Amino acid sequence: MKRAALLLTACALMLVMAACGRGDISANVPPQPTSVLSVPTAAPADAANADATDAVAAERGQAIFNTMLETSSGSWMCASCHSTAAVRLVGPGLGGVSTVAGERVAGEDALTYLHNSIVQPNDFIVPANPEYPANLMPANYGEVLTEDQISDLIAYLLSLSL
Repeated sequence: MKRAALLLTACALMLVMAACGRGDISANVPPQPTSVLSVPTAAPADAANADATDAVAAERGQAIFNTMLETSSGSWMCASCHSTAAVRLVGPGLGGVSTVAGERVAGEDALTYLHNSIVQPNDFIVPANPEYPANLMPANYGEVLTEDQISDLIAYLLSLSL
């Protein structure tokens, strides 16, 4: 328990230092591939292959989730700030997000909510205690990732269970 609290504190401190220009958060992240362009894309051949295609999309999405992305605000990796369990790191834990995503914002289904959370993260900030500040998540993933890559990332997020 103490180790988890220490890890959480260290992650938060690195983020604050990077935001203040007093540290480079990417220097503390293990080297990862810097491009997701090599992740293959595939379209479903027919409805019978839809489940297999969803699994492949989720695999590609997992690769994106764990890949360092170069943005105008620095180098970021989803896994640096988000746990795939329901555990808060810097940002909310994403385990079981498929069960709550469609209930977060009135009028948005889970796919729309997750898409908007990636490309327009300040439009809705998950309530938490303590609260998440605006601009915590880079707001230019819509420029860094293609729509196919965002769809694959969403497929991965929807596959996460509690």
